[in-house]
Amino acid sequence: MSTKKQKPDTRIKDIIKYNTSRKYFGNWTPKELNRCYPSLDPHSLYIGTLSVDDICNALWFEMSYNPTRFGTTSPFKFNGKNSLYLFIAKEPDKTSQSFHILTKIQTYLSKFWRSAIKYDENFPVINRFKNQHITIQNIPRYPMDPKPIPAMTYQMLGCLRNCIHIIASQNIKDFEKKQYSVNIEAAVKSRHPNLTRPQKAIQKNPNFLQFLRDRTRLENAISETLSEISVTQSRIDSLNNDFENPGDTSAENARLRAQMDALSELESKLKTLQQKHRIYGN
Repeated sequence: MSTKKQKPDTRIKDIIKYNTSRKYFGNWTPKELNRCYPSLDPHSLYIGTLSVDDICNALWFEMSYNPTRFGTTSPFKFNGKNSLYLFIAKEPDKTSQSFHILTKIQTYLSKFWRSAIKYDENFPVINRFKNQHITIQNIPRYPMDPKPIPAMTYQMLGCLRNCIHIIASQNIKDFEKKQYSVNIEAAVKSRHPNLTRPQKAIQKNPNFLQFLRDRTRLENAISETLSEISVTQSRIDSLNNDFENPGDTSAENARLRAQMDALSELESKLKTLQQKHRIYGN
């Protein structure tokens, strides 16, 4: 059924409901994050500029569809500025209709905050992540389990996803109740007169996974070459030290020089690769 043929109530629900294809924060969608689990392969998620302002504004944007429940003032604003830290530290008003929802959001934002400052120590200083890509690589369980341990970065972004889901789900529930639905409808129509909520274009960088593969290949090759160098050097030491008449080490020395040259070339390639992709922060 086309959007134009849908009833107004259905179209309003489409606008306020949780949508995994919508970019709530920065430039990633819940669907893109969900695809990163339970895979063990490294995933790159292009998050764009993910900041405190972006997070607070996104959460309040969803809340403001439902003014009867959440009021008309952002709970993330303190002296006119957004603050996740102060929101987490402040106990919600127990008499407010939004108390239980805000308490849940506090819990998830607390977990997000702890992970964010562990992932990027400058996050609480500059109020944004320095990198526009986040690498997600889940951890296998031992003994072997079909579902791995979610990566810290997956859990971190998952906390934001959960906050949006909580708010949107509450908005849908409230839309079924007249005491909330009147103001929800008014807010939606004021913001979206044609009852269509636009979607932003999803930005991706398909080269990042190739970068991860190339980096892993070079790092493995460097490790193998270092092991080979260690073995060759041990042979040379044995020939020089373990016999009264030292053996001929010319062949081993030639092999060692070749291995050292190979190591230098691999390290140079890795350095070039990292410089080329320094935008990813890896």
